[in-house]
Amino acid sequence: MPMARSKPESVRDVEIGLKTDWSLVGIKGRTNLALFDSRCTDAQVLTAAVIAGSPQGLTANAAKATIKGVEVENVLRLTDHVELNLSYSRLDAAYDKYITPLGADLTGTQYPYAPREKAAGGGRLRLPLASTLGEVWLGATYSYQSSVYVGITAFGGGISPANTQPRYGLLNVRAEWNRIFGSRADLAVFVSNATDKVYETTVEDLYNATGASVATFGEPRTVAATLSYQF
Repeated sequence: MPMARSKPESVRDVEIGLKTDWSLVGIKGRTNLALFDSRCTDAQVLTAAVIAGSPQGLTANAAKATIKGVEVENVLRLTDHVELNLSYSRLDAAYDKYITPLGADLTGTQYPYAPREKAAGGGRLRLPLASTLGEVWLGATYSYQSSVYVGITAFGGGISPANTQPRYGLLNVRAEWNRIFGSRADLAVFVSNATDKVYETTVEDLYNATGASVATFGEPRTVAATLSYQF
């Protein structure tokens, strides 16, 4: 049985923003601000349908969707030895009209993999060493995102235990030794997901059809090092 092709989606996007470098009482900073509003028609979604008696994945068109939000990024250099980074985003993304291939009305449902809020904060500290030794920086970043829909149940549009991924945060730490002993060599050691947080990145949600869902999880705690040389 041939499958119908999805139609192309169209987007009308409006965005305003600000990018600026500034200084205040000896503190230097950079601030980026963006406000955006996107209206989608025939938005493409990954969904499922029963074909020849078995559930199969396919790409279909949702009628209309709206994506709008704000993003703010700040970099603060308090001194030559201390830097801070702060960012925040707020996203409202939902289907204005969405009828699945099986006739379920999911109008008003939030976009999958579109967290309403994300934030990150971090900093770097430069150790007070002689310039002949190079620069040694120690830093850490903590990022947070709110709960998200990780998959829309296509079979009847019902509630599934796999629909929502709880909010989570990740901690990354990093140490850098740049221009080692005045050379062109740099060394970095870092730990990603330092608290070994368990979280999902994707979900194929077939719970209401087969009683099972398949998830892909994010990377566990990872320790690594890089050594680079500039020619």
